[in-house]
Amino acid sequence: MKLLVVYDGSEPSIKALRYTLSIADSNDELSILHVFDIESYTPLASEVQKSLDQIAMKYEAKFKKQLSNYIKDCRSKGIKINLLFKIGKVGDEVIKESIDGGYSMLIIPYCERYSEKIDYIIIRALREFKGSILIVR
Repeated sequence: MKLLVVYDGSEPSIKALRYTLSIADSNDELSILHVFDIESYTPLASEVQKSLDQIAMKYEAKFKKQLSNYIKDCRSKGIKINLLFKIGKVGDEVIKESIDGGYSMLIIPYCERYSEKIDYIIIRALREFKGSILIVR
C-alpha cells in the first residue's frame, strides 16, 4: 500500500501519523507531506523572496527533526518512508502530490491551520483522487 499523510505539526496530524503507523505493514510506502503555505506570505513574497527561502529551509529542517523518531519506528517495521516538503498553496500541493504520486490512501488532519482549506481539499480529492481518503480530527 502507498500512503500519503499531510503533516503540519498539529495534534490531528500527529494522530494521523500514529494511526498510519498502526495500519502500515512492512513493504508499504509512506510519504509524509508538509506544505509551507505560500498564501500566508504572498503580500511579502516579491519583496523578500530570499528571506522566504531561508525561512522555508528552517521549517524543512524543523519538520525533519520533529519526525526523526517516527522515521526510526517506520523503518524498524520495514516501512519505506519519504519526507516531502513543498512550498505553495496547501490545497493545490496536497491534491497534486496525491494524484501524481499514485497513492492508494490520502490521510488529512482536520486542524485549525487547514480549517479554511479543508473543504477545498476534500472536494477536489473526492473528485480527482482515486484512492481512499481518511480525515483525522
